[in-house]
Amino acid sequence: MEYTEKITINVTERLYNRITDDIRVYGKLKNNGEPNINEFLNTVISNYFDAYSDSYSDLIGRVEQVIGTDEKEGRRKAQEIVRLMNMPKETERKQKTNRHIAVKPTKYSFNEDKLEEIDRISAEYGLSFSEYFRNMLESYFEMPQYKRERIYYKDLCSTISTAIRKQRALRVRTQRSAITVYPRYLAASPEELFNYLLAEDPEGKCYTFRISRLISASVVNREVCAYRPENDEYFRQALQSPQYSGVYDDHICVRLTEQGKNMFRVIYFDRPFPVRTEGDLYWFSGSVMQIRNYFSRFGKDAVIIEPVFLKKQLYTYYEEALNAYRED
Repeated sequence: MEYTEKITINVTERLYNRITDDIRVYGKLKNNGEPNINEFLNTVISNYFDAYSDSYSDLIGRVEQVIGTDEKEGRRKAQEIVRLMNMPKETERKQKTNRHIAVKPTKYSFNEDKLEEIDRISAEYGLSFSEYFRNMLESYFEMPQYKRERIYYKDLCSTISTAIRKQRALRVRTQRSAITVYPRYLAASPEELFNYLLAEDPEGKCYTFRISRLISASVVNREVCAYRPENDEYFRQALQSPQYSGVYDDHICVRLTEQGKNMFRVIYFDRPFPVRTEGDLYWFSGSVMQIRNYFSRFGKDAVIIEPVFLKKQLYTYYEEALNAYRED
């Protein structure tokens, strides 16, 4: 197959929606606002191909060992077993693969050697190109969001990890500016949604960058200066909730009603971790923004006791909402 040929992949509606959802999350849209499916598929297939094909081959090898027949027959049976294992689940088989998405390989994401390897694997496993790539995408979407993001931004995450490991400065560029920082951590949010770069600049100012919002990152041939110990607490807090950078407080107290306690148990997303509880009082040490955003949903069932400035913020928030309803 020539790498200039388009590859058509037949997918279910569910898989198509997951693809377009990820594209929108990463902001990879065309000028007309439509999802850039070709760019997304080129990147995912290129970055995930080696890991996926290795895991496929490894699985066949392990099945061969279990079967234990002669080499040729054992491999044939192992390939058939793995092929059946990778068939869509019963619920997915009931969904027609009525979505047809096309990817046009680029010389940057696919070279002829890689396409020849895909040709060989597809023929060996008795799969069409469409089936092979659909299986690859299904495997990709079995992973949590933050792992998919690390695959999609493989080169970027690799550059950041290298800078952290070698203790080198990093030049990062966003849509607004470019800055040289000392990288400290590459961290995922507790909900396993997104990845963040936690860093500080030469003056000691702390930064949190969402990976998908970075345009580029390059290692600077400059050793990282000694980290400032006064920033250790910031990074300790940021590692717990990297999506919330800014003001941290180690003495946040919230009073919950019984209904508030029930809500706290069941509302998982963005839930802060209490450092201690005493009856109706819950103490937290962390991001003020996280506490405000999380408990603003509780209404009268959660009242901020400390700090006072945060209590005033929530008071103003509810007061303005009440006034808006009165005026309507």
